[in-house]
Amino acid sequence: MLRLASLGLAALALAACATTPLPPLPPTHPASPEAPEASATPIPTGLANDEAAQKTDALLKSSAAPDANDSMSSMPGMNHP
Repeated sequence: MLRLASLGLAALALAACATTPLPPLPPTHPASPEAPEASATPIPTGLANDEAAQKTDALLKSSAAPDANDSMSSMPGMNHP
């Protein structure tokens, strides 16, 4: 009996919520169909080329990439036959 009563009460609550009309939204509300579309902001294309970025770029270009075979030979435990 308790299950039937609680099931009926839950069904009544759901039916009451489903039939309640929603309040109208003002035109300035973002969910309103009359709301203006948001303005699109341009996406930045990258980092600014400032003095620090230029120095870093010059340092990276001036340093040579290490040879993979030479760097492994100096590591301990890497002397395999």
